[in-house]
Amino acid sequence: VLRRKQRQITGTESRVHFTPKKKFIDLCLSMKRLIKNKSAFGPDQIVLNYYVYQNKFKLLDEKYNFMMSTAKEGFYIKKGVFYKKNREKIVIVHNAGAMDFFRPVEDFGYGKKYNKLKHFIYHAKRTQYEILGWYKKNFKD
Repeated sequence: VLRRKQRQITGTESRVHFTPKKKFIDLCLSMKRLIKNKSAFGPDQIVLNYYVYQNKFKLLDEKYNFMMSTAKEGFYIKKGVFYKKNREKIVIVHNAGAMDFFRPVEDFGYGKKYNKLKHFIYHAKRTQYEILGWYKKNFKD
């Protein structure tokens, strides 16, 4: 979600997608057909993943979908811009969370006065993902 003059512009929540027009329309039709409750949180991601794995795709570098809570290396914000610890600019940041409260960055947008890290939320989400990663690693089927 980007804010521009207090207007929100919302994109796909899970990843950035570059796709030919016909495939995008096909994806939208699949979502329309497969998602029964259009106001529920999450089924769009399931259909998107299903569709992507049915078709060819290429994963892009994480700088095009940087998710703070799961990134292995740290980051910092300087004058509203996100950077990796190695000073490389992060191109696209995913401020993940079902509601504003759970998103780790406040005033998410473009410009010097935007992008304030909510430290408690950020560290709580990092801890959550660390625990889930440990659980997944140690309790495989």
